[in-house]
Amino acid sequence: CGLRGDEAWLEVQDGGPGIPVEDLEKVFLPYYTTKDRGTGLGLSIVARIAEDHGGRSLARRREPEGGTAFRIELPLAREPAPTPRELPREKAS
Repeated sequence: CGLRGDEAWLEVQDGGPGIPVEDLEKVFLPYYTTKDRGTGLGLSIVARIAEDHGGRSLARRREPEGGTAFRIELPLAREPAPTPRELPREKAS
């Protein structure tokens, strides 16, 4: 993880066989999976959350180590986020 300019990033890597280059863009599509028991929703949810916050998700093959690296990049907030207001509590009867 780290900071670059006005964004923060987080990268997760594995040492498996890697994802074929032609499939790297597909891994963030809903329901895309290469696993027998996979739903294909995990990475698409991650991508949607990143996009909803003005960021993006990337996947790349790790060469020559093998495996895949997944990166999330998010813009840094320019102002502190507002704190949520406390909801009034109902009085017990």
